Amino acid sequence: MAHTENDGISLAIYEGNFVEQKDEIIALQSIFEGDIEERICVLSEPDSCGSGQYVIQAKVPFEMNVKECQVDIWIPTGDTPSIDEQGASAADGPPQLGQGISLERTLSGQKWSGSFKVQFLPPLTLDLTFPSDYPSHSPPSFTVSSIWLSGNQLSLLCKHLDRLWEDNRGIPIVFTWVDWLEKETLHFLGIEDSIVLMPAESSDDDVEDKRVVIDCFDLGEAVHTMLQYSNHKAAVRFFQSMQECGLCFEEKLGSQFFRLTPCFHHFCSDCLAMHCNMHVTEGTISLLKCPASKCETVIPPDVLQTVLSPKLYIRWETLSVQKTLDEMNDITYCPRCKSIVISEAELSLHLGFCLSCFYSFCTQCERAWHQCSEVSGSTSSRSFQPSF
Repeated sequence: MAHTENDGISLAIYEGNFVEQKDEIIALQSIFEGDIEERICVLSEPDSCGSGQYVIQAKVPFEMNVKECQVDIWIPTGDTPSIDEQGASAADGPPQLGQGISLERTLSGQKWSGSFKVQFLPPLTLDLTFPSDYPSHSPPSFTVSSIWLSGNQLSLLCKHLDRLWEDNRGIPIVFTWVDWLEKETLHFLGIEDSIVLMPAESSDDDVEDKRVVIDCFDLGEAVHTMLQYSNHKAAVRFFQSMQECGLCFEEKLGSQFFRLTPCFHHFCSDCLAMHCNMHVTEGTISLLKCPASKCETVIPPDVLQTVLSPKLYIRWETLSVQKTLDEMNDITYCPRCKSIVISEAELSLHLGFCLSCFYSFCTQCERAWHQCSEVSGSTSSRSFQPSF
């Protein structure tokens, strides 16, 4: 930010601008210091000789007035190959976006459509550069970007930021911009409980404003980012507030709960530990599911490892392996050393060969192997249960 005669401002004004810029950034960092997410990031600043400019990035979150926002996806069928190179073409089927989102062709046949819901929308990014004549004469130069706003919507925001500067010319403007974007963007753009998401190259936007940066080129990545951000924010808010356990009905801070996915039922750590301990101890690991009525969500291993003692967790691992093996038709056990044996592919041979003790046996009667098709009074070798 070194001053030159070509700047068109006096040295006193230049030095005053520099002080105001520095003070403004310190104030912004102080205002947003308590936020979990980093709201203000200084990307570059003048050196000790005053050379260079302040370049900062502001993240602007949005607080919706509805519990959930529906995101409607529109993809023109002609754009299908560019959405997902590994997905099917328009003639073969819809593009694959993942995240459990299915797309269907509209009645006109011109678009693929689908939808999903989020509780929180990813923040808008505002990148700013402070010129040497800011704030005395000029505003910061800036760009705005978002994965869920269209080019035309971003352009409207840019023009309103220009108007805010004209109304507040000559004073630091960044907080005014950030505050307005955070509180008024959704209302200003007429967004209530739904938005439309489509690839940038598929929209009808013809944006000439160079300050608009389009982020939504990879629709699959945009959907993933939106869902990941919403789930993360929902989890943070959950753990910071009081919750009621679905089993003991006591209220505790959310940090003392486990929030299962994808059902999002929640239970306090004490109750879920009792639930898991009981089923592992009794060997009923197939019932290690969400305790909510009729919910089939399986309790994940990381939760089990947290609530179970090391001894019970090892028991759960052993029981899980045993359950998996018992469900495999070609698995049996050596009658001599009890090692796992994979039966011969030709089932009519009833042949098992143990790689541990080299014993060949009949998988029907468990005696030394004899070529036969049926054995009367045979016992099932699969009845072996390991001891715990």
